[in-house]
Amino acid sequence: MHPLFDLSGTVALVTGGSRGIGLASARLLAELGAQVVLSSEDPRACAAAEAELRAHGLAAWGLPCDVGEKPQIERLVEQTLERFKR
Repeated sequence: MHPLFDLSGTVALVTGGSRGIGLASARLLAELGAQVVLSSEDPRACAAAEAELRAHGLAAWGLPCDVGEKPQIERLVEQTLERFKR
């Protein structure tokens, strides 16, 4: 972990977090100590990304969400708050 960027005790919600730049960002945030919520429209992609990060000992949780749908965004935030209490 980089001493200037200790994210221990934080929660990061990464939309588009199942692949590409989103997954790379989620991985870096988790490596810096954040608990990461990965989100994308595809439930299987979320599960695969979660499994990939967890296989490396990182704290990750995949939740599917279409960010173009307000009810799904609200559910994503509610589930994140419920699980992490922040």
